[in-house]
Amino acid sequence: MIVGGALVVMSAITGHGHHDADFDHGGDVDHGSGDHDTWIPFLSLRFWMYGLTAFGLSGILLLSLANQSVAASVPWAIGTGLVCGLIVSYVTRLAMRSEADSSAKTQDMLGKSANVLVPIRPGLPGKVRFSVKGEWIELLALPQEDESIAANEEVIILNIERDRAYVMKKSALME
Repeated sequence: MIVGGALVVMSAITGHGHHDADFDHGGDVDHGSGDHDTWIPFLSLRFWMYGLTAFGLSGILLLSLANQSVAASVPWAIGTGLVCGLIVSYVTRLAMRSEADSSAKTQDMLGKSANVLVPIRPGLPGKVRFSVKGEWIELLALPQEDESIAANEEVIILNIERDRAYVMKKSALME
């Protein structure tokens, strides 16, 4: 309990989560197969911090308050430590994944309405600006069809290839 509790307190004081990336893999192992990863909580410092704290605290409570014997307290303390460590590691992992997913991705940009900042001509890229997930994005843009699009015109993003948006006038899509 002392070791785990000290680690939890130090983590709270120094800013929990900021230093973890240096030595805590969070148990995620990427095997190069895309979005699939294997979660191994026992490789996580967070698991051990909270697991040791829960193990020690539950052992002390069982021994002193419940008047349990050491033989009866140890299995319960180990189980409590494992469950607490797993729960904290899993919840933290979910929270970190949702933070990572908050940035704009290509699929989030498709179909968005954008404003033309620099006129777009066939073969000559212009520039568009639009908002996705609360952030403003500016991209070079080319017309989807051979047409010119003037500045301040509203367009729809149809495709994105190599950091260039292919757009069409919004008015042309409405017809």
